[in-house]
Amino acid sequence: NQDLEKLAAMSGFTPDEETALLDVFCAFCGVDAEKGQMDGRQFAKMTRDTNLIDKKFTSIDTDIIFAKVKAKSLRKIDFHQFLSAIEMCATSKRVPVSDVVAALVTGGGPKMTGKSPARSTKVRLHDDKAGYTGVHARGGPSTVDGERHIDFGEPSPRAPSAKVSTVTASLQETHITEGGEYTLKMFFTDHAGGGKDMDGRQFAKMAKDTKLIDKKPPGLTTIDLDIIFAKVKDKSARKITFKQFREALKACAEKKHMYQDALEEHLVASGGPVFTGVKTEKVRLHDDKAAYTGVYSHGGPDTGSLTAHHDISTLTDRSQADVRGVKR
Repeated sequence: NQDLEKLAAMSGFTPDEETALLDVFCAFCGVDAEKGQMDGRQFAKMTRDTNLIDKKFTSIDTDIIFAKVKAKSLRKIDFHQFLSAIEMCATSKRVPVSDVVAALVTGGGPKMTGKSPARSTKVRLHDDKAGYTGVHARGGPSTVDGERHIDFGEPSPRAPSAKVSTVTASLQETHITEGGEYTLKMFFTDHAGGGKDMDGRQFAKMAKDTKLIDKKPPGLTTIDLDIIFAKVKDKSARKITFKQFREALKACAEKKHMYQDALEEHLVASGGPVFTGVKTEKVRLHDDKAAYTGVYSHGGPDTGSLTAHHDISTLTDRSQADVRGVKR
């Protein structure tokens, strides 16, 4: 209080005004209140939030006053310089100092405002769930909901189809057990690239190679495969284990209306993954050697054989002849 009375005597403010202005100063200083310092941004915000800015007193005047009261080498002002700035604000606005003090005290402190988020327009394909297609029409995919359940319907009581295609793969022959059987575990390892886990791409390729995918619903489609894979895998994982693979096969069997044992037998009989490549088309000028010309028609060029024709000197007759080309 004694310090405020001395400061009031020097600045012309009453002790009550000093106390009120000190509260305003600390409120707008923020984290720098303990240090007793205010920068230009905080001072400008104070003049805006307390409605000191008008047509006669602009933000430019605020910056000029702050630059006048602060020390040359510093970026902030203390409370004593703050009081001087308030007096200069009153002089610039041509109003009594008490009016400026009253505006600062009744201003209510700093105002925390922000831009309200723009309201998004309605998007029919997103908002209208009746228009959902594919995996979204079935409630997925979801890696957040732990209790997500997708109803694939009850399997039909009819017996599984007896038409099962058999594909022989070279990998199947390399994993024959002592009993002479190719197991589902070996099938899983082969389609997982020799690893212990299988990712979604390998799972989809496995279904394609073994011809599990049906062309039209309500059979097993590629969308159903994505849903099943997302359902059986762990939330934070990208791959599935052999146990989860068995769970995925159970869901696939229900979707295809067949028994799981029959489905697993079909997969084991199909063998390992199918590797395909692009066969080049026939090029006449390359494949038909009768169309070769020049040095290529004589089997060259070839730098690895002593009998090859390296240039025209090995093809011409360089023996002695007269001017008419008749040999002597």
